[in-house]
Amino acid sequence: MSDDSAPDGEGRALPSGMDVVHVTADGDIDEIVVFAGSLD
Repeated sequence: MSDDSAPDGEGRALPSGMDVVHVTADGDIDEIVVFAGSLD
């Protein structure tokens, strides 16, 4: 399984459809970003 997300110093960003879920190094979700508009 390939990981296309870019890790950061605190944890990692996990792409999930049109959302991005940020997970801390401890495995806790601390941010969910929802894209509500067109990406083109």
